[in-house]
Amino acid sequence: MTTTPTQNAVPSESPVDLKFNAGKIDEFVTSMAKQYIDRFGHEHYTIEGLKQLVMQQIYNLGWNLEGSFQDGGTVISAGDLLQDEITNIWYRWDDLETLPKTVPAGSTPSSAGGVGEGKWQAVDVSDVLRKELAAIGGATKIGAQNTEGELSNVQKELDARKSASYRDRCITKLADVDYKLRNSDSINILFQGDSMTAGYDMTTTDSVAPEGEDWARHATTIYPNRLASYLNEQSGVTVNSVIRAISGHTAKMAYEQAEWQTNPNCDLVLLMYGLNDAQGTAGATHDEYIEYMEKLIRRFIDWGMGVVVMSCANGGYGSTDKKAQSYARQIKNLASIYGCAHFNANETQYNRVFSSVQSDFGHFNSNGYARLGDEIASMMMAGGLMPNYRPISSETTMWPGISTDQVGYYNPQKNIDTLRYPSAYTLQGIAGGFPGNNFSIMSFSFYLDAEAAEVDIVGSWTPEVKIVFAMQQSTASQVGVNVTYYDHKTYSSNSSESVEGYTSGLTLNNANTASGCPKHLGVLSGKGWKTITIYTPQDGSGDIGGYIQQITVRPTPRYFTSRETNGSLRRGVKEVVMLNIPSRDFSTSGTPPPQTLTSFIVPLPYDLNPISWSGDYVYYDCGFSKIEISGVQAGFGIVYYEGLLSKDAAGSGITVTELKKIGEWPALTAAIGTKAIVIKTPKYSLGTDMPLEDILGIGDDSTFVSTSTPNKFGLFLKITLPWSGTPPTGFYTVSLESGTRGLGGASSVATLTP
Repeated sequence: MTTTPTQNAVPSESPVDLKFNAGKIDEFVTSMAKQYIDRFGHEHYTIEGLKQLVMQQIYNLGWNLEGSFQDGGTVISAGDLLQDEITNIWYRWDDLETLPKTVPAGSTPSSAGGVGEGKWQAVDVSDVLRKELAAIGGATKIGAQNTEGELSNVQKELDARKSASYRDRCITKLADVDYKLRNSDSINILFQGDSMTAGYDMTTTDSVAPEGEDWARHATTIYPNRLASYLNEQSGVTVNSVIRAISGHTAKMAYEQAEWQTNPNCDLVLLMYGLNDAQGTAGATHDEYIEYMEKLIRRFIDWGMGVVVMSCANGGYGSTDKKAQSYARQIKNLASIYGCAHFNANETQYNRVFSSVQSDFGHFNSNGYARLGDEIASMMMAGGLMPNYRPISSETTMWPGISTDQVGYYNPQKNIDTLRYPSAYTLQGIAGGFPGNNFSIMSFSFYLDAEAAEVDIVGSWTPEVKIVFAMQQSTASQVGVNVTYYDHKTYSSNSSESVEGYTSGLTLNNANTASGCPKHLGVLSGKGWKTITIYTPQDGSGDIGGYIQQITVRPTPRYFTSRETNGSLRRGVKEVVMLNIPSRDFSTSGTPPPQTLTSFIVPLPYDLNPISWSGDYVYYDCGFSKIEISGVQAGFGIVYYEGLLSKDAAGSGITVTELKKIGEWPALTAAIGTKAIVIKTPKYSLGTDMPLEDILGIGDDSTFVSTSTPNKFGLFLKITLPWSGTPPTGFYTVSLESGTRGLGGASSVATLTP
């Protein structure tokens, strides 16, 4: 009969309640249910419920896998398990009061106590195993074999591949930044470093009081600010800068700086430490430097940035601190491991006049910091953030719109008209046109892996277009106070053979150059990141009609580009154009028959091309060529002719001055001209859009036309020998000797202000 308890307060001495509670005690002790209900309707655990609760807590702590029944083992606690290797099932011992439980080898669950309540109970270990695998270090529980066949575990293999993961993420982010650069998007850059990033300058008048977190005076222009302005000017990219720089900091001090523990949410970081580490500041050692540079690199990659590791930018061309330079080599290797871009910051001043870029023997002035910013910007524009970048070490041709793994082209004002023209002066047929009455810029950036390079340009413009060419940015009006000695830009190797980099030549800027003849733009000096800029006035006063088709950068031995400051004294090499009559490629057997020599056509010798002015009439701007003809004439024997070729005032005419001769020779004449452009395969001749355009070729000698304006195949020289009577036959060798040259004319400076 059911007993209905009272609702008396506890404790209750009612016989009804005592009887009811007696039944609940039996339920608490005997029932297999987990809970019972008291007289107030509240739930309480039974002994079985408490047991299950305790066991669950033990299970949550994890199972202890203690062996197998077949091998034997001892179970000490509730969480200890043995496996039946026949069924692969794990068992726990349910009678905790009889622990420890020893199982002899060769047992099974049935022979070692049986299976059931108070005996061996099967256990599902999958949930616990999943928790263990998900825990930190859980991958140590998964066996593996590495590529060398050695036994390992997944955790060890993951640790071994950690730098590879960082490398992948870093390169991916650098590629993203490179894409933004190429498309003139906005990027966020963190500049982090020591005094060279802060712009330390405690010496010159071109400096200002300490700002921000740094304690030292700094140059009016620091490299992060110059980089941002120059990059925007040359590419149209907007830089949002975050500067974290304190003079005297080591890599460890930077990593531990309390204010720098938060992510600044940047796309790119330019990281430069090492000078203070190499000096042992705050007890820094080489191992500590590498350790904390690695920590910084990992931090920035984890923060979602691409990393540019900069070697130590040190004064004195790197000669004042050899230890810092050895650190620079180490950090370049670390950058390679983590997929970081690397920039040799020390190299930027190698070929500059020391005093024009230094504020003391270790730090730069505004000019030096500005040059550092320029070169980093050039690296970014060229594509130097990518691991597959290739420097220019041999003759390279570029044109408006080019995009390769060597050259970056930019049109920051987005108003250069880049199209292909059938009538262009180059085989590529691409021209970048400057609109009238608009400020326009086109820039080409690359790394020059040579001590010097000649630069030639093909295009068409008149003085009214007011095009200016800049290969080395002028400092005036670009950095801080205009200190006069900043403008000493000479790249020096010794006092009498310096190479002067210059921004523009009046000959190029003001002369009639509409003929499309290749012009000599100037000389690039010293290895490093370069930008060639072509622009029209910012006030929009430039006229319409100018365009650029091609720029050629030609690395050359430094002494070939050395010259006195007036440009008249220089070194060079001789070019010889040679012709054999009859041809030595004669296809028939035996000796070819002698031939008459009445005229021949050869490529125009280099020195008869104009340097800067129009090729129509300015013979002053051209050099000379010597012609020699040696041979054996039938009926006469050995013959020889030597003469001098020079430009005349008739446009395409050449004056031939006889110097010496053996035998009888007529009065030679010469003319400059072109060979016809012929269609080798007409467009659409093989089907729809086959080919898309006419495939062109060069005509034979019969198509020669006298002119000083080149076509796609350049200019040629025709020599005529007007014999009186029947021309003699013979075997002849013709050679035309010409000088090659570099910079010519004035080297005045024009500036591009930010």
